[in-house]
Amino acid sequence: MSTSHVQHIAHLLCVSSLTAILSLPYTYQTGTVGLVGGSNECAGRVEVYHNDTWGTVCDDDWDMDDATVVCRQLGCGEALCALTTAHFGRGSGEIWMDDVDCSGAERSLTQCSHSGFGGHNCHHGEDAGVVCSGVSSSPNISLTSVQSTVLPGETIEFECSTSSDTCSTTVFHLYKNGVSIMTRSTTANQKHVTFMLPHVDSSNQGSYSCAYSPSFTRTSSIDISVAFLSECFHGGFGGHDCNHEVAGVVCSEASQTPTISLMSPYSAILPGETLQMRCSTRASDICNNTVFSLYRNGISITTVFADSYQESVIFSLSLNDSSQGGCFTCAYSPSFSKSNSINITLVDLPKPLLSLQPSRELFWGQSVQMTCSMSPQQLGGTFTVQQLFGAFRETERASGCTATFTIPKVDFRHGGFFYCVYKTSVSHRNIISSPSNLVVLTVEVMLPRPALLLQTEEDPSWHDPVQMTCSISTPYLGGVFTLQQLSGSHTETKITSGNSSTFTMPQVDFAHEGSYYCQYQTHLSDRNFTSPRSDSVSFSVVVTLPKPCLTLETEKDPSLGEPVRLNCSISTQYLGGTFTLQQLSGSYRETKAASGTSADFTIRQVDFVHEGSYYCQYQTRVSSRHFTSSHSDSVSFSVVVTLPSPHLTLQTGRTPSWGQPVRMTCSISTQQLGGTFTLQQLSGSYRETKAASGTSADFTIRQVDFVHEGSYYCQYQTRVSGRDFTSSRSDSVSFSVVVSLPQPIISASAPDGELSWGPQGPEVPRGQSFSIVCSIESQHQGGSFHLISDGSKEVLTEAAVSQSASFYFPEGDVSDSGNYSCFYEVALSTRLFTSTRTDELRVTIKGLTWIEWFLHVKSAHPFVFYGAILGVLLLLLVVCSVVLLKSKNRHRQYVIKEEYWPMTTFDVPKWTESE
Repeated sequence: MSTSHVQHIAHLLCVSSLTAILSLPYTYQTGTVGLVGGSNECAGRVEVYHNDTWGTVCDDDWDMDDATVVCRQLGCGEALCALTTAHFGRGSGEIWMDDVDCSGAERSLTQCSHSGFGGHNCHHGEDAGVVCSGVSSSPNISLTSVQSTVLPGETIEFECSTSSDTCSTTVFHLYKNGVSIMTRSTTANQKHVTFMLPHVDSSNQGSYSCAYSPSFTRTSSIDISVAFLSECFHGGFGGHDCNHEVAGVVCSEASQTPTISLMSPYSAILPGETLQMRCSTRASDICNNTVFSLYRNGISITTVFADSYQESVIFSLSLNDSSQGGCFTCAYSPSFSKSNSINITLVDLPKPLLSLQPSRELFWGQSVQMTCSMSPQQLGGTFTVQQLFGAFRETERASGCTATFTIPKVDFRHGGFFYCVYKTSVSHRNIISSPSNLVVLTVEVMLPRPALLLQTEEDPSWHDPVQMTCSISTPYLGGVFTLQQLSGSHTETKITSGNSSTFTMPQVDFAHEGSYYCQYQTHLSDRNFTSPRSDSVSFSVVVTLPKPCLTLETEKDPSLGEPVRLNCSISTQYLGGTFTLQQLSGSYRETKAASGTSADFTIRQVDFVHEGSYYCQYQTRVSSRHFTSSHSDSVSFSVVVTLPSPHLTLQTGRTPSWGQPVRMTCSISTQQLGGTFTLQQLSGSYRETKAASGTSADFTIRQVDFVHEGSYYCQYQTRVSGRDFTSSRSDSVSFSVVVSLPQPIISASAPDGELSWGPQGPEVPRGQSFSIVCSIESQHQGGSFHLISDGSKEVLTEAAVSQSASFYFPEGDVSDSGNYSCFYEVALSTRLFTSTRTDELRVTIKGLTWIEWFLHVKSAHPFVFYGAILGVLLLLLVVCSVVLLKSKNRHRQYVIKEEYWPMTTFDVPKWTESE
């Protein structure tokens, strides 16, 4: 083995030892806060240590007060910004805190109000972060234009950048002579901006620097000059003491561009190596005391003063980090024309990370994967995994920045330490990283968890045998089973050729009770292997007491103040114990020594506090241990106040008249006085409650209506010891409301004529008017009378006025003769009531003589009568006049023609002339 190889192994051993020491667990205190994913220790995603695990904080309600507490707790100065939505990348695992609400004065984040550890409604896309002022570095300002001395009209460009983490929106400021003249705002994570000053003039000369908020730490400054010959100091135009001592210049237009060349063997440089470059030009183009400048990415980084007319200089640089690489050019003053460029790459390969999957112990025959990864800086290389003290070595081309190595079936020769290295080629130079961390691969024989089964009951009786069987499913037979009491001294081991073994305890006592587990051990390839513990099984040694029996010796619903007796008994051989009677939902509890296998309990005067459910238990002592039976079945009783059914009596008739009073009396036979009686209509709304007068109460309905009729019952209510009791309903009584109408009275009259009473009743002359009057003595107003005649089918109706009605007949006729009767009808509360008929009244219409007729007409119609008399007299006068005239004419004829009559005698009156 070569010396270098031995030194390399020794180096790896030291590294592995240091890794093992550094990997010793560090105990964090609960509530410790850390920042992850930022560019330094004072910026990043907020994580909290709780329950031996790191977890993130949700950004709900996350603000500057919360960030202030985090920065103070970490000693990182003031809070510059509070960031949300996983600004520093998504975390993994637990989210410990949500809805954090700090006042800003707390000393620790866990002192702030939050929703409780582990209580959240977030995902890792809502992880909170902070940036603190304690790590804000000064930004860098660089000149991206040609040089710091410019001509009027040229453009100057500055770049202001920072390597620190920035807030979501960062404002960069450009300062001239300490005064802010320009600002630029950036988006999230943008760490540089460019400031441009076009068309400069003399006003743009000055010292320039930059800063960014909220840090405001200034950069170093860059001095800018604008060259004007006329602005230089001189002795005045025409003022001199020279003799054509003329000055000259060499301008850039006549100068040759310099050349830069690499003197080091590679353009890919490792950290700590020296980079050498030569900058050269023609001697005729340079001035005395020329200054050569070396530029990296357009920024002057070093200068070399050349001797008189020296054509070239050598720049030597020691590079240490990747930011020192880039595009290198050179120039010389006063030309400042840039040379060609050389790209230098500083290759700083980080140490790879080797991880094992699965990370726990591996079992013989199991597949294992090892993943080697590194930061994605130089891709396209290869990863090599090497066993430290073994023959395993394997190389894989990198897929991106990782490579995975698989061992399909591990065995004992694969156990040990492994590391990996990364190899790549940059600018034709092969570069190998330092070795990764060491991972340990431990190969074990996988024994499954055995099963322990209790063959007897879980609660064996004292001195009974107990058997337990331990079994395992494995191909590695011929081992040993061990039964172990978890919290006791019992241990037993049995050798078996199969996969199970049975353990027996002949007589258990209280020392044997508890939990037991078993394990299996076997020997393979000179190595011992032990299974994990089985699940535990437990048993308790008991004295089994049966459930006692509780009996209620008295009735189930005892009356208030009566005694209640209960008996508790048990069937057991363990005598000499005690019985306890316990109220299930109350405070009553009584314990009595057993008399044999039972005990009697008496509650002498029960009250309402005693009612409810009761159970009993039996307690006894066996071998210095107390044993208690299970609860008996419960028995219940309720304390009652028994009220008999009351009696309801109707004091008035069962058919009271409408508007009359109705009286009812409700009574009860009880010693619980001072209550109330309630009268209730069975199918109506009437309800009345009265305080009892002794054992009864009278109810009066002062004026009954039809809504009151129907059935009624009553009940008695009283209060005893703060509880209300109500009797059952009484038997019902009923009444109906009626309207009693008397028999009407019928009579006849002839207001305008004559009426006489014959043997059968009133007699009315024919043609004379008469009236039949019906009347009634009743308290009901309104209504109507109806007149019925046996000589007519028509029923005459007249409205009652002052409890009577008159039926008028203007001219009596023979057809009006007959028997008349009437009845009365009245409507009360939508109900119609009818009286009985009157006795019949016989009305006779009789004929008149001429004299009676004239007298009737004279008395009934005097004007007509006298008018008719006058008319008759006038008619008689006319008739007499006519007769006399005719008689006179006839006499004349008799005188003139007397000779013509053949009669011999004829008395003819002798008329005179005057006649």
